[in-house]
Amino acid sequence: MKIAFYGGRQAGLVVLLALMARGEDIGLVFPEDEMVEACARRFRIEMIPKQYLNDAATMHRLRQKDIKLVICCHGRQRVGKSLLELGCINLHPCLYGYKGARPVDRLVQDRNTRASVGVHWMGDEIDEGEIIIEIYKEVVPDSVVSVYNQLYPVYAEAVMGAMDIIAEGG
Repeated sequence: MKIAFYGGRQAGLVVLLALMARGEDIGLVFPEDEMVEACARRFRIEMIPKQYLNDAATMHRLRQKDIKLVICCHGRQRVGKSLLELGCINLHPCLYGYKGARPVDRLVQDRNTRASVGVHWMGDEIDEGEIIIEIYKEVVPDSVVSVYNQLYPVYAEAVMGAMDIIAEGG
């Protein structure tokens, strides 16, 4: 299945690299930042600037490339209705209890040791779509950076698990 990827930061880079390592057919990248852009450039994956994410011309390009799924990880722009209808999944840390912005910050403030990375279908409401998979990990919540460092391998595991489930028709 051909994929478009929208994301950024270290978590986005981890997910993009995990998809590539798995052999997924990534036809297009919407980089959120220089890290993801540099990776896509290095591996010669076509890119469209994120400001064109929801444009009609972008939808036309996605159809031309036969993209069947959009994967989002740490994207900052809201995905429009046309992309949602195509099929979009999102990776989100601590989805079980910290939906919305800055979930790891809130987990650390709560001194919560139960972290996770969830993958869910995106819909009209942010972080409210059907959960495909959520993988939990006990963490030491001493800082936001520390928790993310503990979760990066879980991001890779979660996206690969979600792709398995989707491939099986789930």
